Amino acid sequence: MVGPFGEVLVMDWGLAKILRGEVSSSMLEADPEATVLDKPNQANIAGRPTETSVVTGHGTVMGTPGYMSPEQARGEVEHLDARSDIYSLGALLRFLLTGQPQGAPIPGAPRLDKSLRAICAKATETAPVERYRNVQEMALDVSRYLDGLAVGAHRESIFERAGRLYGRYRFFILLIAAYLAMRVLILLFMHR
Repeated sequence: MVGPFGEVLVMDWGLAKILRGEVSSSMLEADPEATVLDKPNQANIAGRPTETSVVTGHGTVMGTPGYMSPEQARGEVEHLDARSDIYSLGALLRFLLTGQPQGAPIPGAPRLDKSLRAICAKATETAPVERYRNVQEMALDVSRYLDGLAVGAHRESIFERAGRLYGRYRFFILLIAAYLAMRVLILLFMHR
């Protein structure tokens, strides 16, 4: 879907379908209408069988530079799997957060949360084995970040954890601090 300014609006995970073997009963309970595919290349937008025509030759490089995984850019078709898609999702997330394509320096990088940088970095690792195994793992980290929880891609220092917990429970912490300050003031005035 295209927005009023010509920008692409992400409405759904779209073709990020669940592959057979990655399906758990909790996933099907959460989304009973989820499409389960036997093969990664089974899906197509028009809904026509993909086996009827071959559009590109073996090893043909197709994709948007900057969003293709390194193995895809090298034409190593036999090495393409869900982790190649994870790379593309990570590059897209990085672009949405920074406005910069993969590989470009991030202006104002310190302002971008370390957890978000770690999610993007893990998704766009050069070695496929270092990336998230599937989209559910990446989505879990993104969800945990949005919920104010620790993410698996980033090991927090004690200060980062304290800051995250303060941000999450700020109201209660300030309420307790105000209560303790009042108790101290009452005790000081009673002893005068």
